[in-house]
Amino acid sequence: MSAQESTSALSPELLDAMRENDYRLKEDQTDTVYQDANLTSPQDIVKGKLEELDHELSEPLKRIHSIWLARSAKNCYQEKHISDDFTNLEQIKLCKEKTKDNLIGSFYAEAHRRRTADGYTLNNCLLDAKNQVEKMAVCIQSYVTDIEKTNAGLVADFKEQYSKYI
Repeated sequence: MSAQESTSALSPELLDAMRENDYRLKEDQTDTVYQDANLTSPQDIVKGKLEELDHELSEPLKRIHSIWLARSAKNCYQEKHISDDFTNLEQIKLCKEKTKDNLIGSFYAEAHRRRTADGYTLNNCLLDAKNQVEKMAVCIQSYVTDIEKTNAGLVADFKEQYSKYI
C-alpha cells in the first residue's frame, strides 16, 4: 500500500487533527493544558490581538504596497545602476527602502514605537509581579488591553493620515 492510498483511508477529521497537531509541534514546541481542554492560551490570545491590526488594515496596506512596487520599479531600476558588467544591488535596495519610507514609513515607525512601549509595560509589570502567578495573569490581561488600545489608536491614525487608500 502506498502512502497516498494509506492517507486516503483516513477520515478528513483525523487528517485535520493530524495537521493541527503537526502545526502545533512545529509552531509552539510545547504541549499545554489549553490544547487538551480546547481553550485558548494567553500566548495565542496575544498573537491574535497583534494580528488583528494586519487584518483590519489589510486592503489599504495592499494598495499602498502595490503603489510602492510601482514607484520602486519606476524610480529604482535606473540605467546607471544596472549593466551587464555590474548591477548595483545595494543602491537599488536603498532606493526601494527610501521609497517605502516616504510612502508609509511614518506609520510603521509609530506602530513599532507603540508596540515596543506595550512590551516594556508588560516586562515591567512581570518584573514587579515577582513570579506570583495571579499578578502575572493580571499583567497579561493588561497587555492584551494595551494591544487593543494600540490597535484602535493605530487604525484611527492610519485612517486620518492615509484616508485616500481606504
